[in-house]
Amino acid sequence: MRRATVILVAVLMLFTAVLSGCSGSSGTGGGKLKGKISFMDVSPRPEREQFFRNMITEFNKEYPDVEVDYQTVPWDDAATKLTNMAAAKQLPDVINIYTGWIPQFVAAEWMIPLDTYLDNAGIKDKFTAFTKGYYWAEQQEIYGHIYSIPDGLMSGGIFVRKDWMEEKNIELSSWTWDDYFYLIEALTDPEQNRYGSSYRGARGAFDRIREYLVSFTEGRMYDDEGNCLLYSEENVERFIKFTDVYMKGYAPKDAINWGFTEMVDNFTGGLTGTLNNDTEVVAICQERMEDSQWTVLPLPASTVDGKTYGASGASYGYAVSSFSKNQDAAWAFIEFLSRPENNAEYCKVMTLIPIRTDVENDPFFSEEGPMAGFLAQVNDPNFVVMASYGPFDYTDLHQGPLHAEVQLYLQGKQSADETLKKLSDELASRMKAYLKDNPGTIPQPKSLVSGD
Repeated sequence: MRRATVILVAVLMLFTAVLSGCSGSSGTGGGKLKGKISFMDVSPRPEREQFFRNMITEFNKEYPDVEVDYQTVPWDDAATKLTNMAAAKQLPDVINIYTGWIPQFVAAEWMIPLDTYLDNAGIKDKFTAFTKGYYWAEQQEIYGHIYSIPDGLMSGGIFVRKDWMEEKNIELSSWTWDDYFYLIEALTDPEQNRYGSSYRGARGAFDRIREYLVSFTEGRMYDDEGNCLLYSEENVERFIKFTDVYMKGYAPKDAINWGFTEMVDNFTGGLTGTLNNDTEVVAICQERMEDSQWTVLPLPASTVDGKTYGASGASYGYAVSSFSKNQDAAWAFIEFLSRPENNAEYCKVMTLIPIRTDVENDPFFSEEGPMAGFLAQVNDPNFVVMASYGPFDYTDLHQGPLHAEVQLYLQGKQSADETLKKLSDELASRMKAYLKDNPGTIPQPKSLVSGD
């Protein structure tokens, strides 16, 4: 009996050693991981592709037995592509996830929680207040777990043709939404083929309108019962005021079809004088324009309370597919991409704000660097991240109705009242349906500085 016990203990010790030798979840011991993983980039462009290919080369120096299959899909096709792959149980091992897709992917159990991996790696305290107190806190509050690691923080701002303002002697003593509308009108000069706004009329059209409307609702989307606060008699008038930027000719006629690429191209190309977009456009402006031609202003402040309400969040995130057969290797790749030196390099390439506290002394992210305006905004106590559309899946809304309904109004095919009511009713319907099974999940605005 005693000999049998000794043998059993020896076997258990050997089994434990084998298991520990196969695990690479801590991000060390690269030789312990083997196999092939796939990673799909949902927003490819040349410099981004080159970064990831370089990272894979560096990753393989530490993990020589892990092959990484780098794949890309254009952004406009990404949601449909990944959804179809998930339905077929063929998702890439590492998912490049957009925040708006997370509700759908979590509900369908297409991603695995990363809590244990993060705990084992012992790196949670190395991430910024945004990552811990907002990005992860929101996932834990809604879903009970952390499902993705953000790649970098982006925040909105108003890119402005500084040289045009100087030509017209335009000076702004304040910066509210009323000042924003004034600036757009003042910069419009049909004789010089100049328009005040790179107006977004295609996908993402309602995002910009919502940004304005929530400045009158303290950043909230819903009341405590799930009714959408965007629809009211006053907000219909505000909807009209915002869309008048297009309707009154302060943007080109074909802007009704503009998405990200067209907006940026026409701003950097000299057709439009303002562009409401985020940090990633900085790199494009640096490449195409002289420093004297442009600057970035914060998002306009509310005319009600003086606070700035806007979107701020991860550019994308990294998640591990629940269909992955090599989840430890998938995590190792995410952990590698998230290391301070790699995250800093990525954020420079993509002009994002780092997710790691141990890169904050990099000159590129200093008060004198090109990201200064955005950093000042997210560190401003008066900056509030507006509430999200909701914890429910709204991918299909963002792919269609949230801009298609606005386009119907811009084309004169339905009234402003009908447009705003249809969108508000649909959002309220989904929020209330979600609340039935998930009480207490109304999304709330949040300050990045105070954590409130």
